[in-house]
Amino acid sequence: MTKLSFSSWNQQGWVFSPDSNQPNFTTWNTASVAGTWGLFQWEGEALAASGADARGFFSPNPWIDADLYTLALSYSTVLYPDSQPLLISAFIGRKIFSEASLWLLNQPLDGGGLEFSQDTWNFHLEAGWDGFLSKQISRMQMTNADLTDRTSSTVWFAPPRSVFSAWQNIQFVQNSEFWAGVLVVHDFRDSGIVKGGDVNYIPGASGTYGGKYYWARWDSRSFLDFDLKGIWEMGNTLLYQLNDSKYENFPVQAWSIGGDLGSSDFWEGMRLRGIFRYSSGDSSERLAYAEASPTWGNVTHLFRPPDADPYSIAFPAEPGNLQWYGLVFDLKGSQLPIHIPLLLNIKLRSLWRSLLGPVDATGGNPQSQDYYLGWSWDQAFTWILDEHWELRWDQAAFFPNSSAQGYWMGQAPAWVAASEFSFHWTW
Repeated sequence: MTKLSFSSWNQQGWVFSPDSNQPNFTTWNTASVAGTWGLFQWEGEALAASGADARGFFSPNPWIDADLYTLALSYSTVLYPDSQPLLISAFIGRKIFSEASLWLLNQPLDGGGLEFSQDTWNFHLEAGWDGFLSKQISRMQMTNADLTDRTSSTVWFAPPRSVFSAWQNIQFVQNSEFWAGVLVVHDFRDSGIVKGGDVNYIPGASGTYGGKYYWARWDSRSFLDFDLKGIWEMGNTLLYQLNDSKYENFPVQAWSIGGDLGSSDFWEGMRLRGIFRYSSGDSSERLAYAEASPTWGNVTHLFRPPDADPYSIAFPAEPGNLQWYGLVFDLKGSQLPIHIPLLLNIKLRSLWRSLLGPVDATGGNPQSQDYYLGWSWDQAFTWILDEHWELRWDQAAFFPNSSAQGYWMGQAPAWVAASEFSFHWTW
């Protein structure tokens, strides 16, 4: 069986900054193909993207990029009777972890590696370059961004990195699953950290960076109609402090809990549930912000919200410091009195965020405060044409609080909207 997929994601917004009021846009196009051949599974994905950034820190800056996203080959076999299949995967590109590790690394590497699964155990080893396409730059890394900067080798911060992860899945009671694992990250540098903008070179920043994390995740619907998901992590990471002009080790401890309340069953094709998510935030991330650390992005952050759809596509907030409460409405056309091949999902959420500041060039207050951000509306239509074709259209909008409180450096967007179209073809 072979499956061909294509998706096009487009985001439009208008962001107000102290310097200018500028629109911004981003368009991502991905095409993927996957299939099976005997005991082998294979998949490939390519990406093309373009956009213009205007996030309050610099002027609109057009960019375009393309890359091989993933090329993977997996082999599955049974070693002995009644055993679970052994799965070995080799890949190049940017592979998203499977199973429980969807909640781990939010920045897979550009590189290659192996993944091994047997029974309830999973092992993942890879090496490559940190960052999306090795050239994705964050707002904090650029203050005078233009096309020349984006192609300059002095701007990119993408050191070689190795990652090892292992985890186990345990189902100890009915309708409840538990994962526990470890993740070790190691960066290799032979020179100082070089960046564009205000921080051009950090003395003494040569050497290596490492992070070690232990994590656990729980997913349960074992009582009533309440689906509860949680994740917890602890470990350490290394960050550079401008205050002390040296690297210092920071402990990492964070947790997040979320879920939905309501029946999992449909009534006349409809279902309404309450949803929520609350995160403690990450102590090292807070301190990094408070110290105005140019290496705050080094927090590899296996930490992600315990939800496959953590927040609106129109508001890609940083993980770990966001909470929301809302409602989700589902409609299944096949169960309506008039059968239609349609699935509808609508989410209305009120969002809050922990402010990691105030922050300036010399430091700040690492204690967080909760501020109301605004609310988001997300909806998705899925048309199931037949057993081979499926079309999906997602729309989302984020409407922020009129006050700039709660936004880092006080930069509040006026509004953000996003739309995504995708189709899947299976034969």
